[in-house]
Amino acid sequence: MSEVLTRISQTTHELVEAQYQVLNDELLPALEREGIRFAHREVTVRLADGKVSDLDDDQREAVTAAAQAAIDEDMHDAAQQDTGDDR
Repeated sequence: MSEVLTRISQTTHELVEAQYQVLNDELLPALEREGIRFAHREVTVRLADGKVSDLDDDQREAVTAAAQAAIDEDMHDAAQQDTGDDR
């Protein structure tokens, strides 16, 4: 049984790798040539001294609001610079 699971895992990893290769080498460049771009947003909040679990509800809400404000500002700036075709 473990041999079967190992083979399934190997095959799955190979298929996922092939999918990413097609995505990165063919699909995304073709979309980019047509003016289609995907936004990538990742926000990490690091606390200088302490953990999130050390924050009370009001502090957590303030951190969340500050992160959302930064995202909103970035998105607004990106929209102002967008020159892509709107088809």
